[in-house]
Amino acid sequence: MGLARRHLINGCGIAKHFESYIVDYRNCNLETVYRTEWKVASPYERKDWLTHGYSSIVFDYDNNRVLIYIESIDPKYTKEVGWATQVDRWILHEAQFP
Repeated sequence: MGLARRHLINGCGIAKHFESYIVDYRNCNLETVYRTEWKVASPYERKDWLTHGYSSIVFDYDNNRVLIYIESIDPKYTKEVGWATQVDRWILHEAQFP
C-alpha cells in the first residue's frame, strides 16, 4: 500500500496515485485492490506533480488513527521538477477512525 511512481521527469520518479495490492502467490503477481489519484491536501504540495513517490503508513493503535507520511515536491522552492533541481518536504497526513 502506498504511492505508485509511474512517471519519470528529469531522472526523478513521480507518483500521482495511491494504490494497494495483494500478492497473488500462485501466479507470482500483484493484484490491485484499490487505486485513486492523490489529491493536494496541503499548501506544501504542488498541484501538477504532487509527490516524489516515497510514503510510509503507520496505524497508531493508541489513538485509533492512520498516519501517512509522504515526500511531496515543494511548490515554492522547486522551479523545475527533476532529480537535482527540486526541493522535497516530508508531510504527515492523519486519518481518524470513529
